[in-house]
Parts: sequence; structure tokens; C-alpha cells
Amino acid sequence: MPTYAYLCRHCGAAFDVQLSLAQLERARPKCPACGRRRARRLIAAPGMKVKHGPALTREQMERAVGYAERRMGGHGHEPSPDPHPT
Repeated sequence: MPTYAYLCRHCGAAFDVQLSLAQLERARPKCPACGRRRARRLIAAPGMKVKHGPALTREQMERAVGYAERRMGGHGHEPSPDPHPT
């Protein structure tokens, strides 16, 4: 089941919730800190696992992404040029 990150609008606590895709649209998760159901879902990086190995830590993933960007000349997140400029 996917894990989704939430932020409580009442107390500011961040927390994770595992939900199926069917549950996602109607989910109103309860904040573990204050007990309110006033959380909004955050956009978070997907979890990734290495085939035949343990999951990478955030630090290992950041190093790997940085290495890939350097290999690409530092242009890993720049938008492509507009093919139809005005």
C-alpha cells in the first residue's frame, strides 16, 4: 500500500499514512499529535527500492541524484526549450 505524507492544518504536525488508491480520495486521516482531522496531503518523493537490495536512505538517494545531475552537466531539472517559441 502506498504511503502518503500529510500536514495537520491545526497543529502543524507532519505524519505519514498508508492508504490504498481506493481510500485516497475520501481519506480524512487523523493527526497523531492533536487528534483532529484537518490534514492536507503533501507532495513527496516516491519511495524507491534497489532491486535485490535494501531501500536507499534519503541521504544515499540525494547523493545518487546529485551524481546523475553532475554526469548530465547539471541540467537534470531544467525544462526543455519551447519547440514553438512565440
